Amino acid sequence: MMFCKEGIAMEKRTYADAEKERIFIDKIQRQNPFEWEYYLKLVSHEKMSRDELAAYNFKRRVETVRYAYENTIFYRNLYDSVGLKPDDIKSEDDWDAVPEVTKEDVRNHFNEMLVPGTQSIRKVSTTSGSTGYPLTVAADKPYFEAQSVEWRARGWMTGRPLGEPLAGFPILGLDEAILRRTSGIGAITPKVASVLNRLSYPTHRFFFDSPSLSLETMREFMEDVQKQDGGYHLYGYVGTVNEFANAILDGKLELRKPPFTISCGASVMTKTARKRITEAFGVVPYDLLGCNEIGRIAVESHCDLGALTVFSDIRHVDIVDKNGGAIHDSNEGFLLVTNFDTRTMPFVKYRLGDITRFIDGASPSGLPFPRIAQVSGRETDYITDVNNLNVYGPSACFDDYPNAVQRYQWVDHGPGRVTLRCVLNKRNPNAEKEVRSVYNQWTSKLAGRMEISLDIVDAINDVPGKIRFIVHEREING
Repeated sequence: MMFCKEGIAMEKRTYADAEKERIFIDKIQRQNPFEWEYYLKLVSHEKMSRDELAAYNFKRRVETVRYAYENTIFYRNLYDSVGLKPDDIKSEDDWDAVPEVTKEDVRNHFNEMLVPGTQSIRKVSTTSGSTGYPLTVAADKPYFEAQSVEWRARGWMTGRPLGEPLAGFPILGLDEAILRRTSGIGAITPKVASVLNRLSYPTHRFFFDSPSLSLETMREFMEDVQKQDGGYHLYGYVGTVNEFANAILDGKLELRKPPFTISCGASVMTKTARKRITEAFGVVPYDLLGCNEIGRIAVESHCDLGALTVFSDIRHVDIVDKNGGAIHDSNEGFLLVTNFDTRTMPFVKYRLGDITRFIDGASPSGLPFPRIAQVSGRETDYITDVNNLNVYGPSACFDDYPNAVQRYQWVDHGPGRVTLRCVLNKRNPNAEKEVRSVYNQWTSKLAGRMEISLDIVDAINDVPGKIRFIVHEREING
C-alpha cells in the first residue's frame, strides 16, 4: 500500500503509459488547478500570430519594468540614474535604451533587488556557476510555472499539435530520470525523493547527482529507471548525459530501454556531444536553454534542430555587442534575458553570459515564437592571446569532427599559451588524425597570437562539462 496526497490508501500496481498520464492529469487538475490553467494559457499562445505575440511580449516587458521600478530599490536607482521612467518605453528603440543588469550587479545588490513583503513566497538558492562563479538568487516559492513550461517544452520536442494540451501519445505523466551535476544545487536527498514520488504517484522521479558519478552508481541509477514499466523522460547536464553515453558505447552500461525524450541544459550542446548521445541512446537530445535565476528560456523543437525557440510569452531575449549595443540582425552577440513571471526578484535585461544570434524567419514547426541559434559559447568560454584579447568558442572546436574524441579540455596557462588535451574516441580509427586536423586549424588561425600545445591522454580527471577556475590556469572542459 501507499498513500496519495489526500492520505487515501492506494494499491501499488503497474499502469500503462496512457493510463498513468490520465491519472496524472486528473490529479493535477484537482490538486493544482492554477498550474493546469497556466499550462493551458501557455499552450493557447501557440495559436497567436507572430504580430499578436510580439505585441503581447512588448506589453509584458513594459509591465515588468514598471513592477521592478516601483517595487525595488535597485531598479529605481538604476533607471533614475539614466533618466528612464517606465512610461518612456513606447517603442523598440526605447527598449534598447533600457540598461542591462550583470551578474556583478546581482552579487553586489542582492538585497536591493528583492521586492519587500515577499518573504513568504521567496525561495533563495545558488546558481551552478556554469557561466562563471555561483550566485545567490531568489525566485517565487510557489513556482507553478516551472512544471507547465517543462510540459510545453516536451510538446515542442515531440511534435504535439499546436494549441492542443495533449498529444496522441503520453507526454506529461511519464517517469522522469534527472541527472544533476552539482549536489549542492537543488540537491534531492533519498528522503525528499521518496516524498516527491508519493506526491507524483503514479509517475516516478529518479535523481542522480554527478559528484557521485562512477560506473557502479551509473549502473544502479539506470537499473532503477529501466525496471519500471512504461516510458520515461531523461533530463541532464550535457556533460553528465555524455558520460552515460560513453559508458553505453563502451559496453560498460546496458541500455535496455531508451528514454522517450532527452533534453540537456547548463552547458553548450556541441555537435560532438549530440552525436555521441544520439548514438548511445538512439534518441536525439534536445537543447534546453535556461538558468537558475530565471528558469527555462528556449528549447529546440522536433523539426528545427539547431534553433532554440524562445518562450517569448514569459521571457524576452535581447542580443548585444561587446559595448552593450543592441543587435537586431543575425550577427552574434551576448544574450540578455527578461523574466515576466516573478514577484520576488525581477530580472530585466539580465546578461546571462551566453553567446548566440537571432535566426530570421518563421519556424518550420509553425510556432509563432522567435528563434535564436544554439549557444556557441559563453563569456567564460575563451582563451587569451598574447595581446590579452579573448578568443571565444574553444568548447565547440570539434564540431566539424564530432566523433574524434571522448572528452577534451583547453587549459589556458595565461596570455598566449594554451594546451588542448584530448581523450581519443577509440571506436573511431581516424580519431588521432581528426584531432590533429583540429589542432592544425586552431594553430593556423591563431598564428602569431597563440602558442598551442597538443596533449593526447588516456583520461581527463575532472567533472564533465564543468568550467573550473584555479589560481594560475583556467580549464574549459568538453
